[in-house]
Amino acid sequence: MPPDTPWSDLSKAQAAVLRDPGNPLPWRDLGEAHLALCGPGPEHYAEVVAAMKFAVDKAPESIRCVVGMAAACSLFGDDANALMLYRRARDMVGGKDHLIVSSEACALFRMGRWNEGWVLYEDRLNHQQACTHKIQPGGLDAMRTASSVLVLHEQGNGDCFQFSRYVPELARVLPSAKVWFETPPGAASLMRRVFVTNAFGVLERTSEADARAAAKPDFTVSVMSLPLLLGRPVPGEIQPMRLRYGVERNKRATGIGLCRAGNPYFGQRETSYNDRRRSVPEFEFYQIMAAAGDRAVNLHAGTDGFDPKDWLETAQIMLDKCALVISVDTAVAHLAASLGIDTWLLNRFDSCWRWGLKGETTPWYPSMRIFRQPVHGDWASVIGAVAAELRLLYP
Repeated sequence: MPPDTPWSDLSKAQAAVLRDPGNPLPWRDLGEAHLALCGPGPEHYAEVVAAMKFAVDKAPESIRCVVGMAAACSLFGDDANALMLYRRARDMVGGKDHLIVSSEACALFRMGRWNEGWVLYEDRLNHQQACTHKIQPGGLDAMRTASSVLVLHEQGNGDCFQFSRYVPELARVLPSAKVWFETPPGAASLMRRVFVTNAFGVLERTSEADARAAAKPDFTVSVMSLPLLLGRPVPGEIQPMRLRYGVERNKRATGIGLCRAGNPYFGQRETSYNDRRRSVPEFEFYQIMAAAGDRAVNLHAGTDGFDPKDWLETAQIMLDKCALVISVDTAVAHLAASLGIDTWLLNRFDSCWRWGLKGETTPWYPSMRIFRQPVHGDWASVIGAVAAELRLLYP
């Protein structure tokens, strides 16, 4: 067995618990190891809670144990208790741990408490020494005289697509500035079809230093800080991006775009663990493929010959061929919904903060419908419901 895998971590934690069963820290490690192994099936979820609860009951003053139990509560949609525990942990460290504060913010987001959440979420940038893309003292007022502002992308492609809607609003309130938007690799050509006036510039990420050299900004801000900076915290107040200049929707399209998995970001273990929970196994997804039949349009990059050169090509395929896109929680879903295409999101039980914990709709995207797992690992119910809906739409 390779030395650094979730299974080897589980074996080590189990051995540590057997050696010292009264010590809470090995139990906490055991819970974390089970969490890493949570995937498309029901295994490991109950073990996470059991191990974390034992640890925090034994060591209520241990920050690691308190945070572990908070994560377990979030895993089961108990954000009220998760929030209480994250705040307890934050008080224990004097508010100086950005991961704890950011996790608290995400719990608030899932509960729909956006105003509180964005304030805390800004703390995610505090771990970067001399970070210059935090909101600066004075906020928008301090930026009124800027001639150039650089908006940096953050996290993944989906986040870029979701939060790009705030960039035009920033340009509107800073009319004397040219607003530069730095995008992830492969997204620049798409964004140049969104931001087409001289008020905007689009840069593709090579390095932050290169972006700064090109934009020569007076101020720099993260795209995911814009809801707080602009005072527009509630999703739905600003509509998603729209493509312009020669990219039209084919109103006669009948295809069904399909994407069953996200990018696991190999090498980034935490993101890879999340991808195990959000992605649908191929053997389960076949029901949707069968229901889509000849209408199926593959949008899962790297499979069955689908290898688009960039996101603009993917957008053009969607607009030309798709009346509907069915996707797990990945950039494909964000892009389709941003384009106004009917989008069915296949969502895991421990939902990402942006989708909340209940309901079929989201204020982020008017054209999106959410199909949620009723319990952990239950893709069968989701897939069955979607396949049945497809058969009604396309008998």
